[in-house]
Amino acid sequence: MRSGPGTSNDVVTQGKQGDSVVIRDEDGDWRYVEFSDGRKGWIADFLLDHED
Repeated sequence: MRSGPGTSNDVVTQGKQGDSVVIRDEDGDWRYVEFSDGRKGWIADFLLDHED
């Protein structure tokens, strides 16, 4: 996950497959997400597996 929307921003944290996040904001194809432990950052939408 990055500090801002886009690959030019610094990586601030990482998640693993199966982690649940809440989407807090959107900017184009990027989503600002929050983990249950409070970590936050931007991730490209195509990397997320959306629940219906």
